[in-house]
This record gives sequence, C-alpha cells and structure tokens, in this order.
Amino acid sequence: MQPAVFMSISVILLIVGLDLSRDGSYIRSINVKGNFWYYVAGTVGPAIASWMPSLSLEQVEERLTWAGSPLGLSAESFIGVKFLFLLAGIIAGSFITLLGMPSFIIIIVAALMAYFIPEAFLKETYKKRQNKIAKDLPSMINLLQTAIYAGVELGPALEAVGKNFPGPLGDELRIAWREMATGRSRASALRAMAKRSGVKPLERFLETIVTAEERGGVNLSDTINNFRSDLADSQMRKIQEEAQKVPTKMLAPMFMCIFVPMLVLLLFPVVMQVFAGL
Repeated sequence: MQPAVFMSISVILLIVGLDLSRDGSYIRSINVKGNFWYYVAGTVGPAIASWMPSLSLEQVEERLTWAGSPLGLSAESFIGVKFLFLLAGIIAGSFITLLGMPSFIIIIVAALMAYFIPEAFLKETYKKRQNKIAKDLPSMINLLQTAIYAGVELGPALEAVGKNFPGPLGDELRIAWREMATGRSRASALRAMAKRSGVKPLERFLETIVTAEERGGVNLSDTINNFRSDLADSQMRKIQEEAQKVPTKMLAPMFMCIFVPMLVLLLFPVVMQVFAGL
C-alpha cells in the first residue's frame, strides 16, 4: 500500500510541476516573505487552483477577506496551504501504519483531517472577526450619529469614531476614510467596507447611508438615528427568540442528567434481583 501511496504523490507533484513549467515567470514574481512554506504554497497553489471552478476561488477569496487576509494569503496561496496539509496528512498516516494499523484507512483519515485544518482555522478566524464587528456596531453607530449631529462631515467622522475602536471595526473605518481621502468615491468606499466585513447589519447600515446621500435632501443624522432604533428592535427580537428556544434546548440535558440516572437507580435493584434469581 505504501509504495502505491508514494507513487500517487509523485504523480501529483509531476503534474503540478508540468503545469508550473508552462509559465515560469509566475515563480519569479512570487513574494517569498522570507518563509520557505509561503514560497511553496504560493508556487503550488495557483497550479492546483487552475483546475478549480472560478466560483470556488471567489468564495475562498471572500472568506479570506472576511478574516482580514490572515498571513497575507491569497486564494491561490490558501489552496496551496491546504495541499501541503494534505501531503503532511498522507505522510503522517503512512508513518502511523508502521504500528500495524490498517494502512488505507489510517492514511485516508489522516489526510482528510489535515486537509480541513486550514479551512477550520479560516472559519474560526473570520467568525471571531465578524462577531467582534457585530458587537461593536451599536456603539459605533451611536458615536457616529453624535458626530454627524454635531456637524462633522461623514469622512472625518469615520476617522474620529474609528479611533475609539481598536478592533477590526475601527480598522475598517480608518481604511474607508483613507480611501475617501485619496479620491475614491464615498459610496464605493463604504460598499467596499461592507464587502470586506461580511456582517449583514453593517452592510445594511452602510447601504442606508449610501442610499440617503444618493437621494439627497435627507438629514443623515436622522437616517442614522432611525437605523439605530431599528437595529435595537431587531436585536431585542433576536434575544426574545433565543430565550423562547431555551426550554426546548434544556430538554436533552435534563433527560440525560436527571431522568436517565433516576431510571437507572429505580431499575438497578430490580435487575439485580432478576439476575440473583437465575
């Protein structure tokens, strides 16, 4: 089994090498970043990604953007990282088979587990980032509404409010302000910020601001204040819905922790008497 596995790895690497050889200029343009594994992932990833649907690559790029572009990875480099983890899983599984376990099963399980480790890391990263943004959003809206009401222009208001949030939301506000200051249109900068966050309430808030400015003749402070009230009502409804689900969620723990032990305690003496009478 092991020779066949290593032969398969050799064939895969050969195919990747042939694909890369068609465009040697790409290898020279890779940003090594002082790390050998970055270089390998950035080299292998595009070759593998060329065999994937463009929609899948767009989804990977979107999740990387939501996560704040961890380690500066592109979609192609991330695919390369997953490939390296897959190879590591195959090699680890091959070594484990030396203990006498079923080689095929161990190699497949180790490869699959290793392959999904980067995906799990990415999901955990962007979920934490989105939760942080969603948590800071109500406070940000309050401060922004106060600044706009005081007569501060939207762009400088974003910069000023962003200084109060050291997390990802503050970073996104500062990026949006820098884009506006360098000539990008306000609507485009705000929509790009919404796309980078992937947080639905923030997307709706920014789109509300863009729509209000495009229509004209609308008091932006009142628009933000109305959205703040709607967001508070939405959060309250969500809390109430979650509270209504608590009794249902408690049924399984109560059954396992109360009824099952009671059932065991009641039936145990009866079972012991039956076995004693046999």
